[in-house]
Amino acid sequence: MNNTTLVENTVDELTYAESILNMIIDNDVKADGSLFNSIESVVKNISRAKKNVCGITTEDKKWLGSTPITESESLEGAINTVLSTLNIAIDLKVDEESGSLKCQYDSIFRLLLSARMSMEVIYQKVSTQ
Repeated sequence: MNNTTLVENTVDELTYAESILNMIIDNDVKADGSLFNSIESVVKNISRAKKNVCGITTEDKKWLGSTPITESESLEGAINTVLSTLNIAIDLKVDEESGSLKCQYDSIFRLLLSARMSMEVIYQKVSTQ
């Protein structure tokens, strides 16, 4: 695929993932099975976006995934951080259902907020390519 198509697909995946997170967070969605199915859908969207990011080259022929976001983190690293954060939220729900944790909804929503904030930075970097 060419860069333009990869960027468009990546932006679409990130937009869809962020819109699901926004619906969950802004509408105070009940933390049940369908919520975690939605989070898993977000993880799939972001994973596809990550695959695309790794194939995009910048104007100076460098990989977009290696573009620094901060002094110590690349764009690909930031995407991995978001994926890890969302997987932790899913794991908390699984642990709660198994009885090893009690009511972790506040922690789960804080993790979702964190993922959403990080996604805004990622989206901004990708959409300017």
